[in-house]
Amino acid sequence: MANVAERHDTDARRSGASRTPDLLGSIRRIAGITPDRVLTGYGISSVTYRELAATIEQMIPVTRSQQMDDRAAAVAAVFACLPLLGSESSTAVVASVIDRALAQIRHDAVELDSAMVPRTRTLAERTGEIDLRVIANRLSPA
Repeated sequence: MANVAERHDTDARRSGASRTPDLLGSIRRIAGITPDRVLTGYGISSVTYRELAATIEQMIPVTRSQQMDDRAAAVAAVFACLPLLGSESSTAVVASVIDRALAQIRHDAVELDSAMVPRTRTLAERTGEIDLRVIANRLSPA
């Protein structure tokens, strides 16, 4: 039986409701690998990827039922996880916190992707290793 998130993902693909499929996927991947990593904070509160992912799952049915994309669920989740942010009177501060969170998600996703890609050896590295072997063979007594 598919879980709620999978059903919503399938529904969103069918309806085209999700214009930001990578955002939720990135959050889920990061939360799965480093759930206690702090995404952002405001005042004395902070939000981890685990908290954000769990809250987004609660927000998705509401935002999708209103034909909002998944970015709206992520923003709503940040507000839910940082309740004092909702009482901030400066829209510039609120926008800064939200923008910083979304930028951090993108950064962390790129960092995660690059860490998971196996490092390929370049020709120069291979040549250097071959050269070292040749030198070692020449220096060893025959």
